[in-house]
Amino acid sequence: MNKVIFTKKHLVAAGVAGIVLVVLIIASWFLMIAPKSTQIQHKATELKKTNEEIQLVEAELDKLKENPDLLNSEVIKVAPVITNGVQLEAYFKDLENIDKSLDISVQKIQFEHELLYPQEPNAEKQLQKSKVGFDIIGDSAKDIISFVDQLEQGKRFMKIVDITYRASSTEDSDSTYSATVVAEMYYLSHYETGKPVADEK
Repeated sequence: MNKVIFTKKHLVAAGVAGIVLVVLIIASWFLMIAPKSTQIQHKATELKKTNEEIQLVEAELDKLKENPDLLNSEVIKVAPVITNGVQLEAYFKDLENIDKSLDISVQKIQFEHELLYPQEPNAEKQLQKSKVGFDIIGDSAKDIISFVDQLEQGKRFMKIVDITYRASSTEDSDSTYSATVVAEMYYLSHYETGKPVADEK
Protein backbone atom coordinates (compact mmCIF):
# COMPACT_ATOMS: atom_id res chain seq x y z
CA MET A 1 0.00 0.00 0.00
CA ASN A 2 1.28 3.42 -0.95
CA LYS A 3 1.64 5.92 1.86
CA VAL A 4 0.56 9.55 1.44
CA ILE A 5 3.18 11.73 2.94
CA PHE A 6 2.27 15.37 3.72
CA THR A 7 5.29 17.52 3.54
CA LYS A 8 5.65 20.98 4.95
CA LYS A 9 5.10 22.34 1.46
CA HIS A 10 1.76 20.53 1.21
CA LEU A 11 0.62 21.87 4.55
CA VAL A 12 1.50 25.44 3.60
CA ALA A 13 -0.37 25.10 0.28
CA ALA A 14 -3.43 23.70 2.06
CA GLY A 15 -3.34 26.55 4.58
CA VAL A 16 -3.09 29.16 1.83
CA ALA A 17 -5.97 27.53 -0.05
CA GLY A 18 -8.08 27.56 3.12
CA ILE A 19 -7.36 31.22 3.74
CA VAL A 20 -8.23 32.07 0.12
CA LEU A 21 -11.51 30.14 0.45
CA VAL A 22 -12.42 32.02 3.63
CA VAL A 23 -11.59 35.35 1.97
CA LEU A 24 -13.76 34.44 -1.03
CA ILE A 25 -16.66 33.52 1.24
CA ILE A 26 -16.36 36.79 3.18
CA ALA A 27 -16.04 38.80 -0.05
CA SER A 28 -19.13 37.07 -1.48
CA TRP A 29 -21.04 37.99 1.68
CA PHE A 30 -20.19 41.66 1.43
CA LEU A 31 -20.70 41.82 -2.35
CA MET A 32 -23.91 39.81 -2.70
CA ILE A 33 -25.61 38.73 0.50
CA ALA A 34 -25.06 41.81 2.71
CA PRO A 35 -26.69 44.31 0.25
CA LYS A 36 -29.67 41.99 -0.15
CA SER A 37 -29.98 41.73 3.61
CA THR A 38 -29.94 45.53 3.90
CA GLN A 39 -32.64 45.81 1.21
CA ILE A 40 -34.77 43.24 3.02
CA GLN A 41 -34.45 45.15 6.29
CA HIS A 42 -35.35 48.42 4.51
CA LYS A 43 -38.41 46.82 2.88
CA ALA A 44 -39.44 45.35 6.21
CA THR A 45 -39.25 48.81 7.80
CA GLU A 46 -41.31 50.32 4.97
CA LEU A 47 -43.89 47.53 5.26
CA LYS A 48 -44.19 48.10 9.01
CA LYS A 49 -44.66 51.84 8.46
CA THR A 50 -47.27 51.21 5.75
CA ASN A 51 -49.18 48.81 8.00
CA GLU A 52 -49.20 51.40 10.78
CA GLU A 53 -50.56 54.04 8.37
CA ILE A 54 -53.25 51.62 7.18
CA GLN A 55 -54.27 50.96 10.77
CA LEU A 56 -54.56 54.71 11.41
CA VAL A 57 -56.70 55.20 8.29
CA GLU A 58 -58.92 52.25 9.22
CA ALA A 59 -59.37 53.71 12.70
CA GLU A 60 -60.40 57.07 11.20
CA LEU A 61 -62.82 55.34 8.83
CA ASP A 62 -64.37 53.44 11.73
CA LYS A 63 -64.94 56.76 13.51
CA LEU A 64 -66.49 58.28 10.38
CA LYS A 65 -68.80 55.28 9.97
CA GLU A 66 -70.21 56.04 13.40
CA ASN A 67 -71.33 59.49 12.21
CA PRO A 68 -74.93 59.74 10.95
CA ASP A 69 -75.68 59.92 7.24
CA LEU A 70 -75.65 63.55 6.07
CA LEU A 71 -79.24 63.46 4.84
CA ASN A 72 -80.38 62.01 8.17
CA SER A 73 -78.15 64.15 10.38
CA GLU A 74 -79.39 66.75 12.85
CA VAL A 75 -77.86 69.49 10.67
CA ILE A 76 -80.38 68.70 7.94
CA LYS A 77 -83.33 67.78 10.16
CA VAL A 78 -83.30 70.87 12.36
CA ALA A 79 -82.08 73.46 9.84
CA PRO A 80 -85.18 75.20 8.45
CA VAL A 81 -83.12 77.18 5.92
CA ILE A 82 -82.35 74.10 3.81
CA THR A 83 -85.68 73.42 2.15
CA ASN A 84 -87.14 70.01 1.47
CA GLY A 85 -87.58 70.23 -2.30
CA VAL A 86 -86.49 73.09 -4.52
CA GLN A 87 -89.82 74.97 -3.98
CA LEU A 88 -89.22 77.49 -6.77
CA GLU A 89 -92.78 78.84 -6.69
CA ALA A 90 -92.45 79.80 -3.02
CA TYR A 91 -89.02 81.25 -3.70
CA PHE A 92 -90.29 83.45 -6.54
CA LYS A 93 -93.01 84.75 -4.22
CA ASP A 94 -90.32 85.71 -1.71
CA LEU A 95 -88.46 87.55 -4.49
CA GLU A 96 -91.66 89.32 -5.49
CA ASN A 97 -92.13 90.53 -1.92
CA ILE A 98 -88.57 91.88 -1.93
CA ASP A 99 -89.23 93.66 -5.23
CA LYS A 100 -92.34 95.32 -3.81
CA SER A 101 -90.54 96.54 -0.70
CA LEU A 102 -87.77 98.12 -2.79
CA ASP A 103 -87.52 100.01 -6.06
CA ILE A 104 -85.94 96.96 -7.66
CA SER A 105 -86.69 95.16 -10.90
CA VAL A 106 -85.38 91.65 -11.48
CA GLN A 107 -84.54 91.46 -15.17
CA LYS A 108 -83.19 87.93 -15.47
CA ILE A 109 -82.72 84.82 -13.33
CA GLN A 110 -80.53 81.86 -14.25
CA PHE A 111 -80.27 78.53 -12.45
CA GLU A 112 -77.49 75.94 -12.54
CA HIS A 113 -78.08 72.79 -10.47
CA GLU A 114 -75.37 70.61 -8.95
CA LEU A 115 -75.56 67.36 -6.98
CA LEU A 116 -73.61 67.62 -3.71
CA TYR A 117 -74.40 64.42 -1.81
CA PRO A 118 -74.25 61.55 -2.37
CA GLN A 119 -72.19 61.47 -5.56
CA GLU A 120 -74.65 59.09 -7.21
CA PRO A 121 -77.09 60.57 -9.77
CA ASN A 122 -79.58 57.73 -9.18
CA ALA A 123 -79.68 58.17 -5.38
CA GLU A 124 -83.22 58.53 -4.05
CA LYS A 125 -82.31 61.18 -1.46
CA GLN A 126 -80.04 63.98 -2.60
CA LEU A 127 -78.64 67.25 -1.34
CA GLN A 128 -78.60 69.66 -4.27
CA LYS A 129 -77.07 73.08 -4.79
CA SER A 130 -78.43 75.65 -7.22
CA LYS A 131 -76.23 78.49 -8.38
CA VAL A 132 -78.62 81.36 -9.04
CA GLY A 133 -77.75 84.45 -11.05
CA PHE A 134 -79.82 87.66 -10.76
CA ASP A 135 -79.66 90.68 -13.07
CA ILE A 136 -81.37 93.55 -11.25
CA ILE A 137 -82.01 97.27 -11.79
CA GLY A 138 -82.71 99.76 -9.01
CA ASP A 139 -83.25 103.48 -8.48
CA SER A 140 -80.45 103.74 -5.94
CA ALA A 141 -77.35 101.97 -4.74
CA LYS A 142 -79.05 101.60 -1.37
CA ASP A 143 -81.86 99.55 -2.94
CA ILE A 144 -79.33 97.26 -4.60
CA ILE A 145 -77.55 96.69 -1.29
CA SER A 146 -80.87 96.12 0.51
CA PHE A 147 -81.87 93.54 -2.10
CA VAL A 148 -78.66 91.58 -1.52
CA ASP A 149 -79.08 91.88 2.25
CA GLN A 150 -82.65 90.54 2.13
CA LEU A 151 -81.53 87.64 -0.03
CA GLU A 152 -79.03 86.65 2.65
CA GLN A 153 -81.47 87.22 5.51
CA GLY A 154 -84.38 85.37 3.88
CA LYS A 155 -86.15 82.24 5.09
CA ARG A 156 -83.99 79.91 3.06
CA PHE A 157 -80.23 79.72 3.09
CA MET A 158 -78.57 81.78 0.34
CA LYS A 159 -74.81 82.15 0.13
CA ILE A 160 -73.80 85.21 -1.91
CA VAL A 161 -70.67 84.30 -3.88
CA ASP A 162 -70.30 87.24 -6.28
CA ILE A 163 -71.72 90.75 -6.82
CA THR A 164 -71.00 93.10 -9.71
CA TYR A 165 -72.31 96.66 -9.28
CA ARG A 166 -72.84 99.08 -12.13
CA ALA A 167 -73.99 102.71 -12.23
CA SER A 168 -74.69 104.93 -15.22
CA SER A 169 -76.08 108.40 -15.80
CA THR A 170 -76.78 110.81 -18.65
CA GLU A 171 -77.49 114.53 -18.84
CA ASP A 172 -81.14 113.90 -19.69
CA SER A 173 -81.93 111.28 -17.06
CA ASP A 174 -81.25 110.34 -13.47
CA SER A 175 -78.61 107.81 -12.51
CA THR A 176 -79.52 104.15 -12.84
CA TYR A 177 -78.06 101.35 -10.80
CA SER A 178 -77.78 97.70 -11.73
CA ALA A 179 -76.05 94.61 -10.47
CA THR A 180 -75.44 90.97 -11.21
CA VAL A 181 -75.73 88.84 -8.09
CA VAL A 182 -74.62 85.21 -7.96
CA ALA A 183 -75.80 83.12 -5.01
CA GLU A 184 -75.84 79.47 -3.97
CA MET A 185 -79.03 77.85 -2.70
CA TYR A 186 -79.25 74.41 -1.06
CA TYR A 187 -82.20 72.01 -0.93
CA LEU A 188 -83.14 68.36 -0.49
CA SER A 189 -84.40 66.55 -3.57
CA HIS A 190 -86.13 63.26 -4.34
CA TYR A 191 -83.85 61.86 -7.06
CA GLU A 192 -83.16 64.77 -9.47
CA THR A 193 -86.77 65.91 -9.64
CA GLY A 194 -86.50 68.74 -7.11
CA LYS A 195 -89.50 67.26 -5.29
CA PRO A 196 -89.46 66.95 -1.48
CA VAL A 197 -87.87 63.93 0.17
CA ALA A 198 -90.46 61.83 2.00
CA ASP A 199 -90.13 61.73 5.79
CA GLU A 200 -89.11 58.35 7.22
CA LYS A 201 -91.24 57.11 10.08
